[in-house]
Amino acid sequence: MARSDDREQCVRFLYECLEEGAFSNLVMKGEEVSDFVRAAVYGTLTYTVSIDFLIKHLAGKDVDTMDPFTRTVIRFGTWQIVFSDKVPDYAAVSTSVELIKKSGKGSAGFVNAVLRAVATSSSKERDISQYRPEIATSLKSEIYGILKKCYGKEHALQIGKSFLVTPELTVRYNAYKKNRTEVISDLERDGFIVHEGHFIPEALVIIPTEGARIDRSPSFINGEFFVQSEGAMLASLIASPKTGDKILDCCSAPGGKATHMAEIAGNDCSVTCLDINASRLRLIKENADRLGITALRLMETDSTDISSVLQVKKVRTIS
Repeated sequence: MARSDDREQCVRFLYECLEEGAFSNLVMKGEEVSDFVRAAVYGTLTYTVSIDFLIKHLAGKDVDTMDPFTRTVIRFGTWQIVFSDKVPDYAAVSTSVELIKKSGKGSAGFVNAVLRAVATSSSKERDISQYRPEIATSLKSEIYGILKKCYGKEHALQIGKSFLVTPELTVRYNAYKKNRTEVISDLERDGFIVHEGHFIPEALVIIPTEGARIDRSPSFINGEFFVQSEGAMLASLIASPKTGDKILDCCSAPGGKATHMAEIAGNDCSVTCLDINASRLRLIKENADRLGITALRLMETDSTDISSVLQVKKVRTIS
């Protein structure tokens, strides 16, 4: 069972993401994070739309009327009850109540009542697949509406449900530094099982062994690969950048496509990377430095206003 400090860490991370607009990968960066914390944070964020619906449907309470910290604890508790098979329902309720008591919010009774209502519901009532498509896929109605308009009702549901499937861990090996055979050998040395990707030449599927952390492996630190899905890699291959190309990458963080395009062009091109968030731009720089890519130019700006890119004096350059 998770430790109490793990749960406190979960609520802190979730609060920053859900209430303050922080990015999950950045709030956890640089901290010791257990497998439970990582699963709980990403799980709660993935299912937030469904969780909010179930809280209202099963307990009759609207999260919008709750104070931010209380609803964060209730969302986290609901994820444990409905979507995790690692935590007994009674433990999810009792530990959530303890978290509220520690915070001094004075809403322990309310949290207990809401989560007990969720915990005592039937498995059928908790099954999100029976509800309307945006709940079954845990997508905001606006997002699901776009999928439905573009792909039709049947395919939209299939696409939405595919977002909930835990993807394989894939990396793009950095051909600018080492070849495939060398990277595979280094990854295996670092404690990973490695398979070839499905349809992208640069892709490798990684299976960690116990205790192995991909982001702390020597081969990661040495810039031999970038963690990226094959679908994301495909975009750069379709773009087919060439030596001397000038490329604009809007909403660029964390820099997977930008660094990939630079690699394809032999690091001899110009990639202007835009992002509205300075901390995310710094993440691009960290990744580019680690990979040995020098072809990127980082600019903090709103990509919805392209004039800000053309008028350089309005743009803050990150270096």
